[in-house]
Amino acid sequence: MDRKRIYLTLEEYERNIIFTALNEMRNAMIAESRPTDPVDDLMIKVDSAGGKRSRVAEGNALEGYR
Repeated sequence: MDRKRIYLTLEEYERNIIFTALNEMRNAMIAESRPTDPVDDLMIKVDSAGGKRSRVAEGNALEGYR
């Protein structure tokens, strides 16, 4: 099975919202005695992706790349 990667560009505030929601889901899973491994892995990915930045070109800067 091929896995498709999806890339998101998030502001710090949006990243914190996702991390908080995952933590609440993890706490609910712990209360239900369910394994939290998938949520833990995703929390690590969200946390480690925090420092990446992307550059946005403005105007006609992309004309030569089309």
